[in-house]
Amino acid sequence: MTGTIDDLDRKTFSVNKDFRTISEILLSRSFLKTWLLEHRQRGTILEVYTSYTDNWQVRLVLGPTLEPNKCVLATVAFEKKRYTISKSTDVSDLRDDMIRRIEAIIGKENLESVGVDDEVSHMALKSALKFTEPKAIITRAELGEIPSFYRNILILMGTISVVLAALFGFRVIPLDLFVTAIIMVIIALVIELGPRLREVLDSKK
Repeated sequence: MTGTIDDLDRKTFSVNKDFRTISEILLSRSFLKTWLLEHRQRGTILEVYTSYTDNWQVRLVLGPTLEPNKCVLATVAFEKKRYTISKSTDVSDLRDDMIRRIEAIIGKENLESVGVDDEVSHMALKSALKFTEPKAIITRAELGEIPSFYRNILILMGTISVVLAALFGFRVIPLDLFVTAIIMVIIALVIELGPRLREVLDSKK
């Protein structure tokens, strides 16, 4: 899937209310159910987002500021199509409806539109552009430190594969036996390493 920052409608607001007040609005049952939203919190950052995986996508990311009675609300609206993401007037209107709900509760004068260069805005941007990241690529850093048990399995399976390739190369074993043996090695690797890879893939969602 392709898409860049230019394909997103971004708005960020400085809010003259504390983080707790706004987070209670975003996490209220009526707010979440009205637009079918889900939420997640990472440290002091709260993200509320559309739960459906296709078409209209909205991100509301709330973060604190150094001032005790203020917070930052960064928003992103875009449409997710089959191969691309793009701006959409309809999705932007949906996001604006959410903002109007917040304004109705705290007062329009307490929301001020600001630039999108702060840390919270960058987090909202990163969340939106996750759709354009290759999901199947798992880096060494994401796998983390591989336990010795898994390292030993990889070394053993690699050694077996090399030996099998050598035996096949010298015509000691036939092709069908070589293919069967390699398939068994792959199955063994999936069984042993599958849970660890699943954890990494789940963490990228």
